[in-house]
Amino acid sequence: MKKILLPLFLIITSFVFAQTKHTVTVENFSFTPADITINQGDTVLWNNINGFHSVDGSLSTYPSNPEGFSNANAGAPWTFTHVFNIAGNYDYRCGVHTGSMFGTITVNSSTSIAEVVLSNSTSYPNPTNSILNLPKQTTYDKVEIYDVNGKIVFSKANFNETIDVSGFEKGTYLLNLSEDSKVSTQKIIIQ
Repeated sequence: MKKILLPLFLIITSFVFAQTKHTVTVENFSFTPADITINQGDTVLWNNINGFHSVDGSLSTYPSNPEGFSNANAGAPWTFTHVFNIAGNYDYRCGVHTGSMFGTITVNSSTSIAEVVLSNSTSYPNPTNSILNLPKQTTYDKVEIYDVNGKIVFSKANFNETIDVSGFEKGTYLLNLSEDSKVSTQKIIIQ
């Protein structure tokens, strides 16, 4: 069962934790800052405020990049954004000034989030179409239910009751239970 819970928890964490936007200024034949370190899921926004430039981190230019990103050569002003969902080291350059204008991005993995699974963490009945009973008679620090798009459809703090899911759309959801810094994630099906 734990092998199933871990990937579901990792999916949910990409929706739960806020992502950060990092800005790189493009001007005077440079990227400022030229070298940045970010976390997986963060966004980088390049803001060209002066000159004719581009961002080229394409796989044809840098085949060892985990994924490619680029925009077209253009005069200021323009902005370009990319969300870095794959951890690793990225190189990029200006497509106009290929010999003098470079940058790097280091993307740290988001798997550093600690997970401790609660024992006896199976809610019932599952599948259900009306009432969902929590696995044990305790007050959870937080109870959340997410739809498949990562949107929170139910959230209560200090909660120990049954959950009426009769108003939910049919489908698959993730139930997240938190207790004393421990987390359990379970797939639930609503019929």
